[in-house]
Amino acid sequence: MFSFRPKPMTAWFRVRVMIVFCCCLPAGLSHAQTTRPVEFSAVQSSSSSDLLIISFPAGGFYLVSLPMAVADSSVSTLFPMALGAFSWERNHYELATSMTRGRGYWLAIPGPATAVIQGTPLTQFTLHCFPGFNLIGSVLDSVDFSNPNDTPKGSIFLPAFRWDPATQRYVATTALEQSHGHWIAVLQECEVIVQAQSVTDLPRVQEGVRRRPFFQSFGKAPPPPSWPGQ
Repeated sequence: MFSFRPKPMTAWFRVRVMIVFCCCLPAGLSHAQTTRPVEFSAVQSSSSSDLLIISFPAGGFYLVSLPMAVADSSVSTLFPMALGAFSWERNHYELATSMTRGRGYWLAIPGPATAVIQGTPLTQFTLHCFPGFNLIGSVLDSVDFSNPNDTPKGSIFLPAFRWDPATQRYVATTALEQSHGHWIAVLQECEVIVQAQSVTDLPRVQEGVRRRPFFQSFGKAPPPPSWPGQ
């Protein structure tokens, strides 16, 4: 899903993904669910920039990332309709006023809306990660994450997790989808490089028994979305 590669001018691409928000909504958001798709569209402009169009069909929480380099990364500019955004900071949620490339964010959207983002497609990023679950972003393409490019090798163990809109639960995955946020389990402080065709040729380190203390400290699944302070 969300695969996008720049094409000659006037080319138009549209991909759809089913996304529903979850519980723990702040004041002003409805608990009604929707099965209408969130549309991510892209069209190449006449300049060196591209447009990413994101349509939110209903109010709720959405797990997203910023797969573009933009002039103004403030949440109020990128998503002016949002009630707020929050990120995962060293094992707790914090309100976010701007979005950093390579990281994932929950957005609180009050109702149907569309965001248009102009920028340069992101094809690669490096992120510093800490022990525990880390919420990361994606590039403007889908990425095979079956063998993460992490240093030291073996710091990240699979699977990663994405949000399933149909069941409102996390599901295991070995792919990072364009414009989505994803959770990864990190055993030790490390650097991870995410890019198209990012599967490395290095053998996967068997983390084995180290999973048990991780699960004891952080749990077996990422934390659900929750408004900071609740």
